[in-house]
Amino acid sequence: MSETPYAWCSQKLDTIIDHSRQFALLDKKQMVYKALPDRWNAEECLIHIMVINELYFEQLYDIIDGKHKNPIIAPLSKTFGKMLVNNVTPGSKKAATMSIFEPSNKSISEEVPKAFMKHLEEFKNILNKLNHVDLKKTKVHSPASKLFKFNLEDCLRILILHTERHVIQAFEEIKKLGMS
Repeated sequence: MSETPYAWCSQKLDTIIDHSRQFALLDKKQMVYKALPDRWNAEECLIHIMVINELYFEQLYDIIDGKHKNPIIAPLSKTFGKMLVNNVTPGSKKAATMSIFEPSNKSISEEVPKAFMKHLEEFKNILNKLNHVDLKKTKVHSPASKLFKFNLEDCLRILILHTERHVIQAFEEIKKLGMS
């Protein structure tokens, strides 16, 4: 029997949470180190994840609270969702970040690793509350444009794979500190 999309999302997010606990063991120097000026440091990677995910959380909370209404779907919504999933999968080609998703759009009053872990726990809580929702029939839109619409399954895969991609990037940047 194949794994359900919800089970895949839950398991993948649990793995990300487990790996991300390591950020709490790092000092500020490790978190803000930049090997190259045009690359994000580990802290910026984590903040970028939080910026994007939190922009989607509003729609996810509306779904949980029964306030969500499916947007009118464009003919290419299925294709667009699958394309985004492929584009954010770890190892896919790097793409330019839209200004709405930049790390500079979020200020954090506590240590970033601690804020990031709280964020991941909130994400897990949201995911748990979505376990009864039809992931294929529920439709959402990109915070960047309401023209970009896709189903909730693709949305969750996008958020989780994007989170994984940038957690990997954060650890890669930290490893460069030891090589400099």
